[in-house]
Amino acid sequence: MASVEHCAACHNQHTTVDQWRAAPEERRGENCLACHMPEVRREAGRVGRDHSFRASHDLVALQSAVRLAGGNDAEGVWVEVENSGAGHHFPTDERSRAADVQVRWQDGQGGWSDWENLYRFRQPYRDETHLQDTLLPAAATWLGRPAPPPGAQSGEARLLYRTNPYLPDAEARELHRVPLKP
Repeated sequence: MASVEHCAACHNQHTTVDQWRAAPEERRGENCLACHMPEVRREAGRVGRDHSFRASHDLVALQSAVRLAGGNDAEGVWVEVENSGAGHHFPTDERSRAADVQVRWQDGQGGWSDWENLYRFRQPYRDETHLQDTLLPAAATWLGRPAPPPGAQSGEARLLYRTNPYLPDAEARELHRVPLKP
């Protein structure tokens, strides 16, 4: 079970194991189990493996895979997503996985705009030839520069994770949210 080849038999159909092999060595860990089945202490002090298989349905694992930051510099507002914890691309394993960076703005009266999509991380289905693979490699950082509308007093950015790219926002999982100042 500890062999990467064992996991690759199924999980490399979407190149997850190839992504892991191409990741910086310090990010990969020993094997797939190091992150997805970490060691745990059981009754009487026995050491074993966590069999919940932390991955795309575990909020803590998802949050630890990426970091969201935002700010304002001489060029304006910025939003950044860093693959800070995954030893492979984010999101990965299924072409149906997607992560969206969204922004919204608050006006002078305290009203908020709707959330706007700023960027999507996703590996397209084979028949979606009009789309590009935008997965975020291990240790890589994406930087976006949203344009606040005139009169915006503040804003927010959030990172939503979807197990299906067509899920509505209400069914996606919010991994992180940061304030923005125009």
